[in-house]
Amino acid sequence: MPHPESGVGRPSPETGDADEADETVQLARSGEPGRGRGHRFLLPLATYAVCQLIFLFWWGAFYPGLMNRDSIIYMQHVTTGPWVANHSVLYDSMVLLSLRWTGDLGALTLFQTIAMSAALAYTVAAFRRLGVPGWATAVAAVIVAALPPTGSFIIFIWKDVPFAICACLVVPTTAHLISLRGGPRWQRDRRVTGLIAALFLELLGVCLFRQDGFLVAGVAAVALAALIGRVRIRVTAVAAVAIGLTFLLKIVVYPAVGILPADSSLTYGPAWADIAVAYAKSPSSFSTADKDLLKRVAPLAEWKDSADCYDADSTDYATNLTKRALRQTGPLFSLWLQLLRRH
Repeated sequence: MPHPESGVGRPSPETGDADEADETVQLARSGEPGRGRGHRFLLPLATYAVCQLIFLFWWGAFYPGLMNRDSIIYMQHVTTGPWVANHSVLYDSMVLLSLRWTGDLGALTLFQTIAMSAALAYTVAAFRRLGVPGWATAVAAVIVAALPPTGSFIIFIWKDVPFAICACLVVPTTAHLISLRGGPRWQRDRRVTGLIAALFLELLGVCLFRQDGFLVAGVAAVALAALIGRVRIRVTAVAAVAIGLTFLLKIVVYPAVGILPADSSLTYGPAWADIAVAYAKSPSSFSTADKDLLKRVAPLAEWKDSADCYDADSTDYATNLTKRALRQTGPLFSLWLQLLRRH
């Protein structure tokens, strides 16, 4: 047998010991020292189970799920056609799979409850690594799951549900990355690589589940690059790839397989609505050139009157505004980026 001081048979300080030491430090900071390697998973698993039980109540009560006009359009796309990319092709595909495999949409809404429960459980685990007491985050997660707006939303047959879940998952992934920051050689840590890969999938989901999701992903990438520091290049790169892949699908792949293109108002509409809100709040902050650009699309009074911070549709569906904006997409988007930097 090797001598206990010989170092033979001991795990490398750069692999197992480093990871275990890091986990011990994180648990100590949270005030919840572990009782074995599996102990740190008990609270997240318990959180998942409770949240899932709550969501199953909603799922069973409204089986196969709540619907709105958009829900009917998704089913029309994948049954009678034509398939149009005016919502989310990815979500339409999920609707199609659920219909073909089970005959209804219950499997889809059940999957949504599982994903949201997992997101809340992951948040408990990630925040505990930052020193937040696990029990406090777990209680907050259960309260969120128990709120009627949450339960009724999660079992909706609606593309915004997976969009929201992907956006929620970005938060614990970011928290996990921040918890690893500052450790020895943390930038090369295999966990960091895995988390950045997860961040890519989450941002890709944000982009694919909503036509305007690339705007949200872009803003999130800027914030994440500022928060996470030395891995900002990798974070920015995965966001850029997610956005680029989204446009590749919309411009090349979808038309190639016979999916009709969406109206541009669904892609850029929220940006035009932001411009309207900014102009309504502070017309003096717009230069003469900016105002001339707006006038080429619609009268300034129309921009101002259609502004609604809570609903982009009031601007998107203003008389002829969206159609005229098609001819000024580039300049208007540049103006939106300028406004984003100012505010």
